[in-house]
Amino acid sequence: MNKTAMAIGVVGIAAGLLLYATKAKASPSNWVEVELKEGWNEIIYVGKAQSGKTLLASIKDSLVGAYMLFPQTTGWVAIDENTVVTTNIVIAINVNKDCTWTYYN
Repeated sequence: MNKTAMAIGVVGIAAGLLLYATKAKASPSNWVEVELKEGWNEIIYVGKAQSGKTLLASIKDSLVGAYMLFPQTTGWVAIDENTVVTTNIVIAINVNKDCTWTYYN
């Protein structure tokens, strides 16, 4: 069974925020592609647990920063090459140009 990520975009509307979600593309070989826009992108990551280095390898040349959210405990935590990113977690990725993030699911 292929899982897909949900890419969440944020648009400012008056005093609030409008959230929208689009499905990422999952291929039969279990590679998932997510189109990222320049700046911050929030993603609900549903792939397998893996290191930050492995997970973000396809965008390393465009990556400015990445964080994962633990809302009940510590809040946003930076993702570095040794961080283990688990499934079903919100991550925020900041890139310096539009790019395609590809990871193995």
